[in-house]
Amino acid sequence: MLKQFDTNSLVTALIGASPKTNHFCERLFSDMDFEIIRNNIGRIRIEAVEDMQKQIVAMMMMLGKQRQVGQMKNNVHRTVYSCILRVA
Repeated sequence: MLKQFDTNSLVTALIGASPKTNHFCERLFSDMDFEIIRNNIGRIRIEAVEDMQKQIVAMMMMLGKQRQVGQMKNNVHRTVYSCILRVA
């Protein structure tokens, strides 16, 4: 899910995250040079960091709900299909 965000947005959100979270994301996105991106972003207001964190969390929650709905639809389709097979 996080790959849907541009690098500046992701790094901005991580500026306010714990060192453990930063380390995890740096390993997850090993092709990104976080230090250079942080330096390019420079100083930033904490409100901007918090806003980006909120945007990312909101997007992840929305995508999670979409996946849940998709899974529920798949379950309904499988149930209907198996009922049809039993009737046939």
